[in-house]
Amino acid sequence: MSAHCSTSAPATDLALLKALAAYRDKEIGRASGKVMARHMWYVSEELVGLSLFDEATVVEEKRAIVSAMQQRLGEKNPPRRADVALDAVEQRSLASFATTNSVGLVTALGAGHDFLNVDPAEWSGRDDYTTARRRARHLRVVNDFAERGVALISAFCGAITRDEEQRQHLLQVVERHRALYPCAK
Repeated sequence: MSAHCSTSAPATDLALLKALAAYRDKEIGRASGKVMARHMWYVSEELVGLSLFDEATVVEEKRAIVSAMQQRLGEKNPPRRADVALDAVEQRSLASFATTNSVGLVTALGAGHDFLNVDPAEWSGRDDYTTARRRARHLRVVNDFAERGVALISAFCGAITRDEEQRQHLLQVVERHRALYPCAK
């Protein structure tokens, strides 16, 4: 669960959700996936464009993302995080989240977006792309906070019980308490 580089955050988030959907214990996978689906910031239509600057994103996927950015009309007020149905996540790709709103990220990087009119296989030699990629890589991502939270809950649950059933019950009790008392400190 490592996405210290902003450009890999969309792929990391989507891969995590797919892994949870395919988890062997369907009940735990479904519950975990439901929680994580509420935190899919980086696959939102505005931020999924970060994956264009990730060297691990294959050229075919970049082509599909650019095509969606040019053809799929985005919402007038897009949600800040993607709405991802866990039962259909296996069929989703990064391109399926991209819309015309995804161009806004590239524009915000301030290096121009003419490279979007060129095949992604040729981007590496373009100044506008390399400048935008450098700027995108320096954006901070918040997955490191989530990682600390996961480490904390793992250590906490491990100190209280080693029984998985009791651990799941404990997590449900904590979640119910948080729902009942959202402002409790």
